[in-house]
Amino acid sequence: MAGGTFKTQNKVRPGAYINIVGTEKANVPVSERGILVLPLKLDFGAKVNVVDYQSDFKKLYGHELYDLELLAINDGLKGAAKIIVYRLNDGGVKATISDDNITVTAKHAGTRGNSLSVAITEKTDGKFIVETYLDGEVVDSQEITSKDELANNDYVEFNVTTLTATAGLVLTGGTDAEITNSAYTDFLAYIETQKYNTITFNISEEECTTLVPIIKNFIERQREDLGVKVQAVVPVSSVKTDYEGIIQVENGVKLTDGTIIDKSAITAYIGGLTAGGDVATSNTYVKYDGAAEPYPAKTHEEIIESIKAGNIVFNEDCKIETDINSLVTFENGKISSMAKNRTIRVLDSICNDIKDTFNNKYIGKVSNDEDGRNLLKADIISYMQNLEELGAIEEFDTGTDITVVQGENKDVIVATIAVKTIDSMEKLYMTINLV
Repeated sequence: MAGGTFKTQNKVRPGAYINIVGTEKANVPVSERGILVLPLKLDFGAKVNVVDYQSDFKKLYGHELYDLELLAINDGLKGAAKIIVYRLNDGGVKATISDDNITVTAKHAGTRGNSLSVAITEKTDGKFIVETYLDGEVVDSQEITSKDELANNDYVEFNVTTLTATAGLVLTGGTDAEITNSAYTDFLAYIETQKYNTITFNISEEECTTLVPIIKNFIERQREDLGVKVQAVVPVSSVKTDYEGIIQVENGVKLTDGTIIDKSAITAYIGGLTAGGDVATSNTYVKYDGAAEPYPAKTHEEIIESIKAGNIVFNEDCKIETDINSLVTFENGKISSMAKNRTIRVLDSICNDIKDTFNNKYIGKVSNDEDGRNLLKADIISYMQNLEELGAIEEFDTGTDITVVQGENKDVIVATIAVKTIDSMEKLYMTINLV
């Protein structure tokens, strides 16, 4: 379904075309929360998995959620309800082992497959126990009487000629593929077909030079041309984005055990908070649990400069100093409040939700007459009143803050909505008079 922004009433495809234009007293449209996308380098697992806290991560990736190898997923789930995990390097080699009787192959490519082994024990009653091990721990056990009963499991696949006892079959040869720019191109093509809120790219500063312009172009196309109001999180680099759809992270944290989560790695945490953040809350002053100090630490002056540059920064208490995006140029209808991610979440929710309502309920189904336009207006008013009850907006006047009229052509509706978003408290100026 088409959508996006408009300059003139010249669209060809049916759809909802919504502009966000700010004045210092009114703002406009935005989307819904909960889904994070993580493109990652992994050493085991399928190309795409959708995970949440209930997922069996050992079966999916050969690691527990709290293992360092899955740090990004663990951090992302601290805020997101679920994550679309896309493995950028799934084209490696599968670990395997063969003898005259059996071939065992890892289910997925990657070096983690080299930690798998299989043992076959013959019982006195003629049955066989086939056990699969990961790092010496049994992860699958089957009791069978013939080779035809042996089933593939979440870790390995079997090809049996003759079922016979063996002390241990250790898989080897598994390799991780290198990540190329084409892997990111393939990823962006895939994710364009999915529904989500935020994408996190935990890329190096060197990779940013090539990838951040591509990422920005992709997010701009989603937001401006297709009307898909999403954001991306990237580490700060020499590439400046200056766009409300891109969040840049200046630094990371050092944990109490000495583990360093740098600005690239911590993007998953910011992405999770952003994806899961609702329209009535801000991530300002949210602390990274378990952090002992920011990495690297920033002085008062450096924090101020980071904020002015549109970067998220962790302060001396390991808290997000202020929940902002990279927008720093306020012109062409963009105003200062649009640099706040809480505001963008509200606006994005309005855009996405009204677009979905229009696409699903009105296109091709409702006549563009006064009754039809009043029905659409009533739906929008009801939605805005719900946002007001949630504490996302305030002072919405159903009489003056919305108009829905026919456009230049008989199939066109023109809607205008004035929105006053609510921000979270961040600064206190207090005077104490001593008497």
